Amino acid sequence: EVTVSADPIKEGEDGIIKVTVKDSETGAGLSGVVTVTLDGTDYAVDVTNGEGTLTVKNLVATTTPTTSYPITAKFNGNDEYAEATGTGTIDVTDYNDVIIVISGGDENAVATLIDSDLNPINGKVNVTVDDKEPVELDVVDGKVIIPVDDEGDHDITVDFLGDDTHKP
Repeated sequence: EVTVSADPIKEGEDGIIKVTVKDSETGAGLSGVVTVTLDGTDYAVDVTNGEGTLTVKNLVATTTPTTSYPITAKFNGNDEYAEATGTGTIDVTDYNDVIIVISGGDENAVATLIDSDLNPINGKVNVTVDDKEPVELDVVDGKVIIPVDDEGDHDITVDFLGDDTHKP
């Protein structure tokens, strides 16, 4: 009996694929080589006492918001056991887009950060005003107050530093 499992990941994270090979009657873990096929590529995974792990990199969400990659794991058999196959999936989630809107006032500017579903985003931003050194500020309830020294036009750049669901 071959089972395959993988926790969901976000783009850019390593995917960990766990393969288990057991005797279907006794439940004893088997040892040998499993061929794991993911996205058209075969990987040889050593299984010892019924457990093997494969780390995969650079999986991307090709559909929004999540791509589910099928995984096939084939136990190549050994002296006592015939070949066996198991299947599973690994889900890769794309990061959400960040929209930043800057509005001015008499003493301060305000940057509003929302995602593509118009939900407020919290976190940290680097703010540069008129070519001065960037300042790291906290975004609360999707807004950050940007202090400016005087009235008039200012060149303001706001860079979101990213979080668990949004790229920088």
